[in-house]
Amino acid sequence: MEIKILKEEYLNSDKIYNDFLKNKIDTDNFTDEIVYIESEGDFPIYLNETSKEKREKLYLKALKVVGNIVDETERKVHMDPNFWYSYLLIHKRDYLLKKYPQIKKDISDFKYIILKKFDLDNYIYKLILASQYIMDNIEDKKTQEHYFGLVSNNLDMYNNIIKYEIFRNGQFLVNVLGIIDKNNISDLCKKKIANNLDKKEARFGRQILFELHKMYPTVLSPMMNFEDLEQIFLEFLKKYSKLV
Repeated sequence: MEIKILKEEYLNSDKIYNDFLKNKIDTDNFTDEIVYIESEGDFPIYLNETSKEKREKLYLKALKVVGNIVDETERKVHMDPNFWYSYLLIHKRDYLLKKYPQIKKDISDFKYIILKKFDLDNYIYKLILASQYIMDNIEDKKTQEHYFGLVSNNLDMYNNIIKYEIFRNGQFLVNVLGIIDKNNISDLCKKKIANNLDKKEARFGRQILFELHKMYPTVLSPMMNFEDLEQIFLEFLKKYSKLV
């Protein structure tokens, strides 16, 4: 598939909205840059789903598609927001209009769903990080898909891991997901610590990350091997389990 990259000033204009609705984005709005990809597919780009089960399924579907694109492109491509905006606006127009009909009525919804700032609040950005971290640390495709599933099933942990800059690395993410999976503690990590005086709304998993962050750099948890991190992770889990 040939993806022509749209000009940034055009992407930042209001004109693009009407052109998108009319399906009349003309060649004057493209740069000279072209990206070629083989992998493609429809995937949800707005994952603000209230149902836990539906949200996990959406994430897993999106991770697989985004992961394939990330796998075959250079970092400078898949970390370029204009690549994704161009891909969506030109090649996924019909899907987006059907999936998110609200964008037909309001330019603010259009910008919020499709042209959202490319940072940790952007779902595609978070999908890229997850897929990149997993694929950089796991070679086997089947195991990669398993870990995609672990991300989708442990979104609270994943979202909190990437909020901390020191934890934003593949080894740490894969180790934490592996610990949760091995010890079957996903539900416990999501559970609120009802009697925690410091953070009444804290969850077990979030609180463990908070503790590990406090200990850094005395304890370099992001660089720990699986066994050492597992030991300290479970020690904190046992400590906070007593508050239930």
